[in-house]
Parts: sequence; C-alpha cells; structure tokens
Amino acid sequence: MRSISEAMFAVTYPLALRADHRRFERHRLRWLTHDPESFVALIGMTMNFDLIESLPSISVPTLVIGCNQDTVRPASRSAELAAMIPGSTYVEAPSGHYMTLQHPALFAGHLLDFLSRSEVGHARNPLAPSDPRG
Repeated sequence: MRSISEAMFAVTYPLALRADHRRFERHRLRWLTHDPESFVALIGMTMNFDLIESLPSISVPTLVIGCNQDTVRPASRSAELAAMIPGSTYVEAPSGHYMTLQHPALFAGHLLDFLSRSEVGHARNPLAPSDPRG
C-alpha cells in the first residue's frame, strides 16, 4: 500500500485539500493499514459494479453531491447520475473525492439542509420512543 499511496493521495486527496494536516494524516495512516489483496479485490468489484439502469427506479428522496475538486468522480458525472434519479436533489460542493473526510461540516450542512426540506427528514422514526403527548 505504501508504494502506491502518494499516487492515490495525489488523485483522491490533493495538496489543495490538505489544509487540515491532522485530518489528512489520520486518513493516510488508516489508508496504509488496508490489506493489499482486499484493496485490489474491492477495486475490482467497484470497476464491475453498474447500477445505471436502476437509477430511474429510485423512488425515495435522494441527495447527490458533486464535488468540484473530485478527479475520481467529477461533479459533472455526479450531476448526470442525479438527473437519472427522479426528483433527486443535486448540489455541488467545493471538495474532493472524500468530502466526508475533507470537509465534514460542509457535508453535514448539505445533508441536514436536504433532510430539513425533504419528507425523509419529517418522517417519524419507527424505532424512536413514542411521544406520550401523541
């Protein structure tokens, strides 16, 4: 893993997104612990995994976030995928491939905004305790 790490990080976590050095270092150290055989198997599976034909059948509120600094999955591709999902919400963010790691507050903001405006955010959680006031 060490031998390919710098090339991977150059693409998935470029220098421009490493302002929080501690966050990047935690990610780098975690990434280096991946088992190489499992990593290759995972990459192989994702390369052969295509759900494009299923996207039009998604019938729940869906948020798609395109990141304008993502060179693995460009924002334009995320926008194309969002267009295939009926009624989806698309937003573009100034982040890279690992938005949840690179800009967690920005991700949370987009998610909370989406949930507050969608029926998903207003649905009662069946696992939540009942409110005695009804």
